[in-house]
Amino acid sequence: MALSNSHTPQTKRPDCCVGSGEILQRLEALLALSCDWLWETDAQHRLTDIIGKDGRVRCLFQSWIGRPFWQLAESCASTKHGRSRLKDDFELLRPLTGQVCRVTGKDGMALFFQINGEPRFDEDGNFLGYWGVAQDVTERERLSRRAMISDQIVRSTNAVVIVCDAAGVIDWVNPGFEQLTGYTLPEVRHRKPGDVLQCPETDRETIRQLGDAVRDGREIRTTILNQAKSGRKYWLDLEIKPVRSPDGDLIGFIAVQNDITELLESRRRLEIVIENMAAGIVLHGSDGNIVAANSEACRLLQMTEDQMKGREVLDPSWGLIYADGRSMGGHEMPSSIALSTGEKVENQMVGVRKPNGAVQWLRVNAQISGASATHDREVVASFVDVTEEENQKREREATRTLLKEVIETIPDGVAAFDETDRLILFNEAFRQYYLNSDVKLRTGMRFRDIIEKGLQAGFYADAGETDTEKRKWLDWRLHQHRNPQEVVVQKLTDGRWFQIRERVSSSGIKVGVRSEITALKQAEDDLRRIAETDPLTRAATRDIMLRSLAEVLHPEATSVSKAVFGIVDIDDFKAINDKYGHGGGDVILTETVKRLTEVVGLQCGGLVARLGGDEFAFLAHACGREGFLPEDFTALHGQLCQPVWVDGQQVSPRASLGVAHIPADGQTAGEILKNADLALYRAKGSGRNTWKTYDPKYRRCLERRQILREALQQDIKDKRIGVAFQPQVETGTRKLVGFEALARWSHGGTAVSPEEFVAIAEEMGAGCALGAVVIERACEEYGALIKSGVNPGHLALNLATSQLSDPGFSDWIDALLARFPEIRGRLEFEITETVLLDQKSDEITRNVRWLHAAGIGLSLDDFGTGYGSLKHLWRLPISKLKIDKSFIRDIGTDANVDTIVQTMIVLAHGLNLEVVAEGVETEAQLEFLLDIGCDSVQGYLISKPMTLTHYFEYS
Repeated sequence: MALSNSHTPQTKRPDCCVGSGEILQRLEALLALSCDWLWETDAQHRLTDIIGKDGRVRCLFQSWIGRPFWQLAESCASTKHGRSRLKDDFELLRPLTGQVCRVTGKDGMALFFQINGEPRFDEDGNFLGYWGVAQDVTERERLSRRAMISDQIVRSTNAVVIVCDAAGVIDWVNPGFEQLTGYTLPEVRHRKPGDVLQCPETDRETIRQLGDAVRDGREIRTTILNQAKSGRKYWLDLEIKPVRSPDGDLIGFIAVQNDITELLESRRRLEIVIENMAAGIVLHGSDGNIVAANSEACRLLQMTEDQMKGREVLDPSWGLIYADGRSMGGHEMPSSIALSTGEKVENQMVGVRKPNGAVQWLRVNAQISGASATHDREVVASFVDVTEEENQKREREATRTLLKEVIETIPDGVAAFDETDRLILFNEAFRQYYLNSDVKLRTGMRFRDIIEKGLQAGFYADAGETDTEKRKWLDWRLHQHRNPQEVVVQKLTDGRWFQIRERVSSSGIKVGVRSEITALKQAEDDLRRIAETDPLTRAATRDIMLRSLAEVLHPEATSVSKAVFGIVDIDDFKAINDKYGHGGGDVILTETVKRLTEVVGLQCGGLVARLGGDEFAFLAHACGREGFLPEDFTALHGQLCQPVWVDGQQVSPRASLGVAHIPADGQTAGEILKNADLALYRAKGSGRNTWKTYDPKYRRCLERRQILREALQQDIKDKRIGVAFQPQVETGTRKLVGFEALARWSHGGTAVSPEEFVAIAEEMGAGCALGAVVIERACEEYGALIKSGVNPGHLALNLATSQLSDPGFSDWIDALLARFPEIRGRLEFEITETVLLDQKSDEITRNVRWLHAAGIGLSLDDFGTGYGSLKHLWRLPISKLKIDKSFIRDIGTDANVDTIVQTMIVLAHGLNLEVVAEGVETEAQLEFLLDIGCDSVQGYLISKPMTLTHYFEYS
């Protein structure tokens, strides 16, 4: 079908006046007689119809309708720019001429269509769309591509390809031919290959065979020598095959050639090498018979090649023997084994017995040859004469056997290493030296390998723990072995000790003797242990602990970050000695060491030492853990405080514990010791019977504490301690019932908390003196107020442990009341449960009962925060309870606290005790306490602590 080439929209075309339906009917009639299809698009380039023979194309490509043609084409073989160019042609209204497009059919197969088309316009020049024809050219494209691929394969192959006509005249050659021969296709076309390539050295018989095959139209394969255009001669593996027509007529030949020049030359070189080798070479056929032998094989076996050919492997006349003298049968020969099993035989020692009785020793290798799989199996055997070497070896073995028998009688371990440091001789005693290690001794082992295997098995006790330490020890031991200068003393992890003496001979042989000295070392250890152990507790001494600390802190020690050092002090040990005697005290000391050892002394090399008196130290390693947790120290402290039986009585020791982490808390043993001592000091300052870990702020606190200590000591002496008074009122009426006197002290213009300076005073033994100053000052101000006509109610004062445990306390109170008679009947002392738990409980109890008898009220302070509160309520003459502010603070926010406070008040009232709530700060708290019957309260809601004068002036 012909289409116009015009593409100008304004052009008036005669056929535009004809209806498209009529035109389509005409075209459809024509297409019914052809293999073309008609296609049509609208003005948006969308396919609107496809018409072909019997309507098959429309049915097959129904899904194409409504889509632009360029969306259907996967590629356009006839354009340089693919389907993007096709889209441009449509949108620019260009005629389409011979475009070949690739699409995929419903069956997934690739189809190729050649399309032609041109735009359609109406009579006014308006674009209506395209119409055109498409032809299925799939088979043509496939054949074209197959031909291109085949041509590319032939051109790309390295083999030489020649195409000749039926007369053997060259019609075509591939690039491989041109590269090999140097001749181009125009130079050899219309000529026979032999006329161009053969040279005088080419075998005439081969030429004749090739000519006969071409004349007869037969296939032939042969090897031939040719000559290139440059004059270079080369060998070819040549294969010629005839090409016939479908009717069987000869139409030409195809010759394929491969250059095998290098292969043949390599084979000739190999033959020369084999013939001149210093080893005998024998080739056995698949039947075992010798088919070839080189000149060295003939010389060694004293036969000619002709004499050897045809002899069997199993020939009994060989007279062969094994290395141990046993006869070797024909089937046991290396060649026979290789032939029967296909396995390679290497370095087989074979003896050939001579008629005079002498033996010729041969070292034999045998293996299947690398022949083609189509050939029969052949075996290549090679052998060298090692008679002299073997005889010398046997003489050495005899000498070595004698020497070994001699050294086996020596009780010490003996071993010898050659100049390459390989083990050549050792006795049973040397083997016993490595009895408890993974080292499996055998001759030929390197000394370094033996030592390293022992290191890996943890055999050497003095090799260190870290990889760095072990490498350093290994280098030292190798140096001592190669350059022995002194006797080496070595401890093994199984507890044995050895003394090693080594020497190197002039020939480089190293001989070592290992003598066991375990008994001697144990005696030395016993003496050292006595000098380094506390005779009572069996703990280490202070010097040993400091030495161990220094080792842990060594820069190369890997366990540094996983260790702790602690100091333990038994609280009030003097009281234990006083009550149970020194024998009882010794029981406590011994049990403390035992418990420390159970917890830390046996873990990864931990250590327990007695520093002196009732003070102990421990060094513990984390044993592979990340570090130590608080619960570890809590558990340790709990273990130390478990009851101990002393003379049939249970004694519950109390201990203070200070801990320093290594190396975070110090880089030297002195620093660690000092910082652990600071932590212990902190534990004692926190009321004792507890534990603390070192904190850098402790040192700052210690320095500050020392300054405060000196200033407080002077201010107590000069009575420069102030007193503040906090009122206590009835809960319902808020009527004043009394005051609690509180100590106040400032240093450098800054107030110091009572908790801090009271603890400092107690620590330096000035607790009684501080309490006396506060009590005297409070009584003096209270007495003056009463004399002025004011009724301030009762005066509550806190008593410290040191005051209540002072045997002269009662006499001092008598003198106080004589000086200030106005306060008699108003004085009330507050004591805490902690005070009642002091070791001097008997003295404290006596003083408490005396105060009650003297008409001085007693109040149990901080009720609910101590231990054993209920016991104190009925054992001691308490008249009042003070609920601690920690409970009052949570009133109304925690139902459990509300219940506890209410229970405390009910309990107190049931025992006829008054209840005071301290720390009341809100109206809600006061209202709750009023509802549950609390007698009186104090706190910031009522008033802050202040001077008496200030209170009465502004209240």
